Amino acid sequence: MQLGDEATCINDSWMYLLWTSDFSPFLTDALGSRMVMCLLPAKHYVVTEDGVNLTLQAVMHVITESWNRLSRIGIPVHDFPSRGAQDMSMCFTDLSSTNGYWSTLYRFVPWRWTPAYASLDGFNTRQIFPDLLHVWHLGVCRDLIGSAMQLLLEAGVWDGRSEATKLQNATIDLKSFAASHKLPLKLKKLSKTKLSLSTKKYPELKSSGYDSYVVLRWLLCVCENRGALIPDRLRTVVGQLFLTSYIGLAHEELRRALGRESIRSSKY
Repeated sequence: MQLGDEATCINDSWMYLLWTSDFSPFLTDALGSRMVMCLLPAKHYVVTEDGVNLTLQAVMHVITESWNRLSRIGIPVHDFPSRGAQDMSMCFTDLSSTNGYWSTLYRFVPWRWTPAYASLDGFNTRQIFPDLLHVWHLGVCRDLIGSAMQLLLEAGVWDGRSEATKLQNATIDLKSFAASHKLPLKLKKLSKTKLSLSTKKYPELKSSGYDSYVVLRWLLCVCENRGALIPDRLRTVVGQLFLTSYIGLAHEELRRALGRESIRSSKY
């Protein structure tokens, strides 16, 4: 599994190209499972007028050739790239049978300029799938956590006279859960700012992708263990919880007429 993303380091933006083995403990030791292949200074990218990043293409060409050499001596290596939809008619979160992507699935390549990884030995378009890190853990999951946290706070799941005190107790609860399950957690605390509760924006947990995974696992345990304190609308499966939270908060904000940002449609 090959991962890549830009991050700020030493006051500059860098592209980190990482390698994670499917057999590594990436769910329990995310940092220890990531092996750095190379770092690229983002400010030195060479990009064509058509938006093709020649720097990344050149680097991926070298990496692809290395993987192919490994494959040819009996060490199979696969890369599973992905590409987000460019319009809402292709939004993969729409699971209806009428969605536009069904008619094009695997029939056409999703690019104009062939990327380097397409030259991998044995590569075909059926190996392409959505990037779940950005679609779920850095996308919809953070929205789900934000809305669920607001409703759980209102339900009085954690003790405290003020919202700040409730969030402090929730943080203690979260860290205890992470430690007992041996899950790494970078999130220092749950706060109104971290959950976007102090703004007119829709609630969202501002965290890393892995932290959102840990927090969601914790929230599921909270819902299971403290069911008596949780409103009926929250005692449901994750998918229904997501829809109920969005719709419930939307109706509430319409009543309050606070002008909160309209609900975002997920497009990744």
